[in-house]
Amino acid sequence: MVNQLPKRLAKYFWDVNLNQLNPLEDADFLIKRILERGETQDIFWLKRQFGLEKIAVSLKKYRDFSRKTGLFWTLLLNLNQSEVPCLQTPYRRIRYGV
Repeated sequence: MVNQLPKRLAKYFWDVNLNQLNPLEDADFLIKRILERGETQDIFWLKRQFGLEKIAVSLKKYRDFSRKTGLFWTLLLNLNQSEVPCLQTPYRRIRYGV
């Protein structure tokens, strides 16, 4: 695993200081952003750095992946859709407080 991000990934992290982003500590954040917005070469970098198992763990851990991303990676990694939070029915309020 590297301690520094490739410069080409900076466009996905416009809202954070890249010098303070640590791939070891911020792996889930990196995985989420790159899976959602990355290009093919960025996905290959992600797979080399973290492996498919870590990507699968992140998909099973966080609800904030888009449904499209969740479905694609669930099929690609052969995951059970019921284990991927972004594919679950969101919470809905009960009408009229009943």
